[in-house]
Amino acid sequence: MAASKNTSISKLALFVILSGLLLMAYSLWEIERTPGLLQYVVLADPEIGFASNGSGDSGPDVEPTSFLQQRIELLEETVPALEQMVSAYTLAGSTTQVALSTEFTGALAGLRAVGRDFFVVYPALLLLGRFPHPEEITQGERVILLDEQLALELFRMIEAIDREVELQGETYRVIGVLRNQRRVGDDADHYAIIPLTAAAKAGIQLETLGLSAVPEPRGGARLTFAETAQQWMSGGNTYDLRRERVGASIWARFFGCGVGFAALGWLIIKYARSIGALKAHMREKLINQYITRLLPYLIFHILLRAIALAVLAGLAAALANLLLEPIQAFPEFVPDILVEPTEIVKTFWNLRRAESDAVVIRTPQMIRLLYFGQLCNAAVILTLAGGCLIFRRRKVY
Repeated sequence: MAASKNTSISKLALFVILSGLLLMAYSLWEIERTPGLLQYVVLADPEIGFASNGSGDSGPDVEPTSFLQQRIELLEETVPALEQMVSAYTLAGSTTQVALSTEFTGALAGLRAVGRDFFVVYPALLLLGRFPHPEEITQGERVILLDEQLALELFRMIEAIDREVELQGETYRVIGVLRNQRRVGDDADHYAIIPLTAAAKAGIQLETLGLSAVPEPRGGARLTFAETAQQWMSGGNTYDLRRERVGASIWARFFGCGVGFAALGWLIIKYARSIGALKAHMREKLINQYITRLLPYLIFHILLRAIALAVLAGLAAALANLLLEPIQAFPEFVPDILVEPTEIVKTFWNLRRAESDAVVIRTPQMIRLLYFGQLCNAAVILTLAGGCLIFRRRKVY
């Protein structure tokens, strides 16, 4: 009876471990799929925007069109300091729901108004047609891209190129159909995309504006990007998705390093035992044979163990690098309270202040990282729970 019970526990433990590892692998895959961008997102409310900027044009009489157009023009004046540290940048705005209509029917969808190089920063899979030309984005031509599901809903087919869609009384020409790629963090089932300048001309009220950039490798663009974004329009939230990706997978990294160091310790023990076994074996052989005859055998095994030692040293270095890489790349992962105890009170009040912020705006990519980071942490806990079940000792009667 006890043996049968232990067998069932072992099967349950293996199932739990396998489930945890699969869930961890899926979460890490989704985390790595998230692009390592620099993002700044702010409410696109004209009164908030002008008030935070401190210009004399603030007030309820400011039109959404003039607000958005001035944000676009101000970015062109502000961003040159950033261009040397990023390979591409774009400004885009979004709103969660607009009404689109055609001669056949109507539909509700999310709207993205995009600026120059948007599809360089956020690559999309084009099924039909083309992306907007740079001059169409700059001049605010009334062109629109639909995702495939939205095209089906509006036209009953995805072959919608050169057809017309009405948005807030303006007619837009369909120039492309995109693959529908709704993922965690997206707040609408379908999306339509128009040039940002066209949204400014049409007076479309966007909910958020976002500045995104692709940083150069090891370019140190994070602080420059944050300062530039705040100068452009203060009151928003800055995210470094490279750092957030590391943070989302940090416990999986620690788990992998723990398992790796445990395996490395086992290999070192086996290596030490092999050295002892070789020594005992050579002692026995020397009783009956001369050392000159055993020399090739001895040299071969010494070289073999030297290679094994080099491999073990390489594995140890790789594990140490994997463990310390987040701290080397992002020193802010080391809390100040570990370096200077007097920072405890300051850190406490900073956390309290962060929790009391009136508005925290998160991008879809940031929401995705938070979600899969929590899922990855749950997978680590699940895997450890399975390991505890395996090593749990029961008396067999």
